Amino acid sequence: MRFQPAAAFAILAVTTGIAAPLSSSKASIDQVDVDVQERNLQDLSSAAEDVTGLVKRIEGQYQFNFANTFRGARHPVSGVILSMVYRAGSLFVTMHNTLTQDISAYIEEITQGGDIMAVAVEAGKTVEWTLKQGTDFLLGDRGKFSWKTNY
Repeated sequence: MRFQPAAAFAILAVTTGIAAPLSSSKASIDQVDVDVQERNLQDLSSAAEDVTGLVKRIEGQYQFNFANTFRGARHPVSGVILSMVYRAGSLFVTMHNTLTQDISAYIEEITQGGDIMAVAVEAGKTVEWTLKQGTDFLLGDRGKFSWKTNY
């Protein structure tokens, strides 16, 4: 069979004529997907507010080992600043809430299990708390600081 340039051009014209509408419809489908995804993100962000207009609960956490080397380093934990100082068998905990909402803050003794501190911290306020070695925690054990906004 001999090569027919006219037939090849005809086939090429037909296939590109079909492909062009398909590619433009694919682009419009992609744009619809993007629009739907953007609306879903907007729905999610507006869902962060409940019926009273208050922002829903947010939280943060920081894990550590209880140690006698705590010297007051500041640990920003998603809007709450945690600082711990160990002195003479006591761990002095300072929490500064930089958020616009009140929070409940906790320290959990993970190794032994259970909360060893639970305290409310008002928006923009600082609260100090003292934990005792041997009573509340043991050196070397795992601990976790966490907080949640109040509704």
